[in-house]
Amino acid sequence: MKLFHDPDWPRASEWLASPPTSGPIVAIGDLGANLSITPGRTDAAPLAIREALARLSTFDIETGLDLSGTQGRDTGDLDPGKLGPVEGLEEIATRWAGALEGTVAGIVLGGDNSVTRPTVHALARHKGVGLDAIGVVTLDAHLDLRSTAPGLHNGNVLTALLEDGLPGTNVFQIGIAPFANSREYVEAGRRAGTTVVTLETVHREGAGTAMSAALENLAPRVKAIHLDLDVDVLDRAFAPACPGARPMGLSIGQVREAIRLAAREPKVESMSIMEIDPTMDSGSRTMLAAAMFLCTFATGIQLR
Repeated sequence: MKLFHDPDWPRASEWLASPPTSGPIVAIGDLGANLSITPGRTDAAPLAIREALARLSTFDIETGLDLSGTQGRDTGDLDPGKLGPVEGLEEIATRWAGALEGTVAGIVLGGDNSVTRPTVHALARHKGVGLDAIGVVTLDAHLDLRSTAPGLHNGNVLTALLEDGLPGTNVFQIGIAPFANSREYVEAGRRAGTTVVTLETVHREGAGTAMSAALENLAPRVKAIHLDLDVDVLDRAFAPACPGARPMGLSIGQVREAIRLAAREPKVESMSIMEIDPTMDSGSRTMLAAAMFLCTFATGIQLR
C-alpha cells in the first residue's frame, strides 16, 4: 500500500532512514532470535516494527517533542546467523557493544527474550564494568526465572543472568501477572533478592510510581541500566501478537508513561522490545504499539 506523502507530516520511518543531523544518538538494532518455548515467528518482529513506523509521525503532542531532536542510527541486523544463546553470546555481545559506541542509548528489536542476556552483557562491556554494576528493569508479565537445566530459552533469561553474576538486588520486575508464574519461581526471585511489582500494584499505584521507584533505587548504585520491555506485559486486548499476554495487563498508556520516565534517566543506556509474533497480530495493533514505544523512548531521552 502506497502511503500519502505530505512534507509537513514527516513519518517516523523517514526519521530512522534519514542521515544523522544533530542531537543525542540512539542506535536501533535487530536481534530477531527465535528460541521461544512457545512456537512462533518472533524473529519477524524487527522488520514489522520498522514497517509500522511508517504509520506514525515524528511528533509527540503530549510532550511537544519531535524525533528530529534525536538522531536515529539503524544498525540493521546484528544476529550472527544461526548461533544459539550459548555459542552466540560472545559475538552478539561484542557486536551490540560496538553499536552502542558514540550513543546515549541503544534499542534492540527482538526476537524473543533470550537475546536480553547478550544485550545486558553488551551494556556491561560497553561501560567497561562487570554485571554487578548493571541494573535491569523489566516490564513483563513473566518472571523468566525458569531453570536453565534444560538449556537456554526466553523463559529463563533472568536465571541465566543471575548465574552469570548479575545481582538479584539489581533487578526490578514491573507488571508481573497472576496465573502466569509459578510459586517456585516467585520463591527463586525472593531468594535472589529481586524486586517484583505485580500488575495489581501497578494498576493501583501507577506505572510511573513503579518505574520511578526502580530508577531511584538503581541509579545511585549502578553504572548503567537496561530496560527490558516484554510487550506481553500489555493486556491481551492490546497485544494479540504476544502469545504470553494475559487479561488484566497494562494499557499502552501505562507502558508509555513508564518508558518515558525511564528514557529521562541518563543511566538507562539500553532498551529491548521483545516477544512479538507479527503473524498473530490483528489490525497491526501490537506492531503499532511497539513502534510507539520505540518512538517514546527515542524522544524521551531529550528530557535528560
